[in-house]
Amino acid sequence: MGSSATVGIDLGTTFTSVAVADERGLRVLASEGSDGMLPSVLAFPARGDMLVGEQAKQRLASDPQRTIASPKRLLGRKFGEPEVEAFLGQAPYRSFAGPDGSCVVEFWGQPYSIVQLCSYIHSEARARAEAALGATITDAVLTVPVT
Repeated sequence: MGSSATVGIDLGTTFTSVAVADERGLRVLASEGSDGMLPSVLAFPARGDMLVGEQAKQRLASDPQRTIASPKRLLGRKFGEPEVEAFLGQAPYRSFAGPDGSCVVEFWGQPYSIVQLCSYIHSEARARAEAALGATITDAVLTVPVT
């Protein structure tokens, strides 16, 4: 990989994207075969396996018990909030309150915090951006989620 780059990452409810400002101007980074929009979806098709993005999104209908879309909706929220209860009440996977009252979901008997799930999306966005830039990303500006 080349030199380092600074990017902006937007963890969106539906899609996550990464942009860079460089000598070519301001642009959203796209990896090969992508328009730059990473679906904010994760799937756990087997114990120890995780899919992020389009592959996970394709599993929403076929494997909803092990697929979560829009985990950002729950970021920073307490499990007992009415909006959270409504969101999770429709979910086919197990969910419960963590020790601090935050939301925890479970796939294959493994608990995942919402922060942890969002970090997996960020990691995938970073990896795709590094591939598109041919550079290591050492600095990023992250958007602040709307609550």
